[in-house]
Amino acid sequence: MDRYFLKEPKVFKGLRLGEEPILCPPIVDFNDNVKETIVKYKGYLKLVEIRYDYLYGKISLSEILDYVRSIGLHHIFTFRRYEEGGNVMVDDSVRAEVMAKSLDYNPSLIDIELNSLKRNSLIFKPVIEEAKTRGIGIIVSYHNFKETESLEVLRQIAHEEYSLGADVLKISTMVNSVDDVLKLLTLTKELRDIYDLPLIVLGMGELGKITRITSPFFGSDIVYVDLFGSSAPGQLKFLDALKIFEVLY
Repeated sequence: MDRYFLKEPKVFKGLRLGEEPILCPPIVDFNDNVKETIVKYKGYLKLVEIRYDYLYGKISLSEILDYVRSIGLHHIFTFRRYEEGGNVMVDDSVRAEVMAKSLDYNPSLIDIELNSLKRNSLIFKPVIEEAKTRGIGIIVSYHNFKETESLEVLRQIAHEEYSLGADVLKISTMVNSVDDVLKLLTLTKELRDIYDLPLIVLGMGELGKITRITSPFFGSDIVYVDLFGSSAPGQLKFLDALKIFEVLY
């Protein structure tokens, strides 16, 4: 199945976005079982997400990031805001400090929430500026765990992400109806038409699962999947997604 590629892929630390869709499992725990799973499936993994909000206070930054770097995996570094699905309530200044330190471990991408940038731009702006000087991509993300807003609102959210310096636009909302599915797929196609940037557009919840399979056809470039544990409702199991994507894309 042909999908809506970028005209030219965007490259961050060797990670190419805008070509084939990439399955990305979040790492929400770090132990021997996780390490064994990484080794077992390393040949199928192009990208992982470090969800440090699940690891904060348990695993040092150097322990997890040195390991990921040592085995040569591209990674997204995320320290999610509690109000947008984060696992721990931490002050923004602490999150920004940890994100700044994470840059020394050469993530391909870091994820910062749109609402964090709007609320505390002075804290997060230096992190973004330093990341860009190092060739690290910025995902500016938006999450709504209750509903999918109107297309007009979603378009405005994407524009705000773009205006704040996003290298990758991310929108993830709870899907409560078939109409919500259609809104997210329409949004994906529209954003690909408008912005020359990689996209992550995903629906959450049981009804949202279909968007994780179909949104790459319209231009979404990264799909989060469950290999080490789920970080959001509606994530497909990694092996199931791998089989589906091998057939479709």
